[in-house]
Amino acid sequence: MRTVVDKGVYVEAVFTYYSDRTVKVTSQSLKIDGQIFLLSDLGDVWHSESEPESSGSRRKGREIWAIWRGEERMLLRVTDKTRFGQIYRAIQRTLEQHPR
Repeated sequence: MRTVVDKGVYVEAVFTYYSDRTVKVTSQSLKIDGQIFLLSDLGDVWHSESEPESSGSRRKGREIWAIWRGEERMLLRVTDKTRFGQIYRAIQRTLEQHPR
């Protein structure tokens, strides 16, 4: 999508699909803990569950993985199920609306 700024000058509109203090999902990139992943650098994106990090912890981690610049990489691990769902759905929406 393009937006006219002034006669003949166009800029790409950037849409934000999710934002909190450590994660931002936009129509151009993912920003996770300060690292920026351009959508154009991402291949497949998927999620998985991991076992608790310590034997005393009962909460499973939920992870978001992607092929980034040709290599498999974990982008994010969270234990909050609701937050995970919001972030993962935002990534799905941006990839559906803004194909790479």
